[in-house]
Amino acid sequence: MIYFYTFFLLIFLCYNFDFSNKSGKDSAYWTVCLILILLAGFRYRVGGDTLNYMYTHELIPQFDISNIFPRINGVRAEQGWIMLTSLAKLIGPDFYWVQLIQAAIVNIAFFTFFKRYTKYYFSCVLFYYICAYFYFNFEILRESLAVSIFLLFSIKYLAEKKYLKYYLSIIVTMAFHSSAILLVIIPTLYNFVNKKNANFLVICTIIYVCGLFLNPLFNQLIIGLGLFSDKFGTYLDYNFTIFGKIMGYVLYVLLPLTVYHYAKKYESPSRYFLVIYALIGASTSLFSIFFRFINYFTPFLILNMALIFVELLLNSKSRTRIENSIIYVLFIVVFFNQRIFVTVDKNNNYKWYSYWFPYHSIFDPQIDPTREYIWRNN
Repeated sequence: MIYFYTFFLLIFLCYNFDFSNKSGKDSAYWTVCLILILLAGFRYRVGGDTLNYMYTHELIPQFDISNIFPRINGVRAEQGWIMLTSLAKLIGPDFYWVQLIQAAIVNIAFFTFFKRYTKYYFSCVLFYYICAYFYFNFEILRESLAVSIFLLFSIKYLAEKKYLKYYLSIIVTMAFHSSAILLVIIPTLYNFVNKKNANFLVICTIIYVCGLFLNPLFNQLIIGLGLFSDKFGTYLDYNFTIFGKIMGYVLYVLLPLTVYHYAKKYESPSRYFLVIYALIGASTSLFSIFFRFINYFTPFLILNMALIFVELLLNSKSRTRIENSIIYVLFIVVFFNQRIFVTVDKNNNYKWYSYWFPYHSIFDPQIDPTREYIWRNN
């Protein structure tokens, strides 16, 4: 129930401040940030990848100045994550200290990013909670830290054309997740989409369709050359149905480009990142691991969806405003969370949402048998 209480609180605050412009906006905003930090930080064995991190947490020693970069058998993680974990153990041995630090960095980064680039930041938080909060705080813990550094520093340096500082920040980002290597080419991509008046829908569609045909050959080439480790090789096993391929095109190509089209009307300066989102998304048909790179641009999709949401409702007739907002929010809830109803264990018909529901905290440390079963057998 705590998830739903938070959801309705965000709707109330969104109406109060983005639509009614009442006083106390900043204090309410950072209070919500604190709530989301504590919700993620104090969880107990909630999240699929969280359980993996809890297991490896036991293998990482407390920080020792004489051995800053230890090599640890059984831990496949970048040195940035290992150092953060070892430093957290100076505070306390329990994993929730790591969760609190990680959740604080991620949520402060998202909240700062929203506040920096839009005046409708409560709507951004609402969409963030619906579309990305659980995934970034409960699952991709290392990569979400990399995304956070990108949002806090790299984007600012890119906008100011301070490329040396940009690439230095990318080096720090890569210390937490290797996927950040893609960010090296973002200045070139950004300048391309910013200056070209091309039909990006056609370009992305061609890339996506060609990727579907070339995918089997590409996978065989990767296996034959041994280019990837077992960690990346698991993505080669993904075999999507026709419906999955269509949904991939809708989610990764059509959606960001549709939002981009409407964001141009409001002259959103961040809209060009949506084209980069679509270009990378189109490449997922060639190799499914590319969907991990999209995580760096999800905040831009959220920000521009919130902008369109508020502007459309503010300019609509008052009697239809409530109906339109309900329809829009319900669409976002269903569209972005359809994955949680996917079956992750066919033998028992367990769904993806079992990773996050029910919620347990360290103050009520219960072990959910369904979640544990899925983690051990999938």
